[in-house]
Amino acid sequence: MNQSELIVKALQGHKVSTVLDLWAGRGQDSLLCASYGCKVDAVDANKMKLWQFPSHLKQHPNISFHEKMIHEYLQENTKKYDLIMMFNAINFLKPEYVQGKLFELLSNMLNEKGTIVMNYFRKEDETMKDTNLYDEEELAVIDKYCSIEYSKYEVVDDQHPPMWFHQHHIQYLMLRKL
Repeated sequence: MNQSELIVKALQGHKVSTVLDLWAGRGQDSLLCASYGCKVDAVDANKMKLWQFPSHLKQHPNISFHEKMIHEYLQENTKKYDLIMMFNAINFLKPEYVQGKLFELLSNMLNEKGTIVMNYFRKEDETMKDTNLYDEEELAVIDKYCSIEYSKYEVVDDQHPPMWFHQHHIQYLMLRKL
């Protein structure tokens, strides 16, 4: 199951009208949710030109773009969401934040029966060695706030600068608020 399929599964699993897209990047996940009629808050610091949220999506009537760091947005936000998406994000956050406060904050932002769909680069991923790589044991904190509804490990082919063709070791998760 790829990232888009995981999102669609979450959208079809429960009534979803509000979505938070953390580390929104180019906005394709925000656009997918907006196409299902959801109101989306897309959050990204927009620092890397290659992965910037496009200006035309900032005009979409169902998408509100917030140019902020994830931890800043989570500290300031008081909204509740049916779905929170967090793809390719936690590896770039400080481990003490991920293993400490992050999942508590996310859980508190979810509506009852809310869902988190996410992924992370696993320790086996040689191409991401300059980031914080995780395994399941290091993310055991998730169990305090969410049940794991879906978990799949995949080796994914990718192609983009500066590495061009390479493979990522990715863990996909769908979590449900306890």
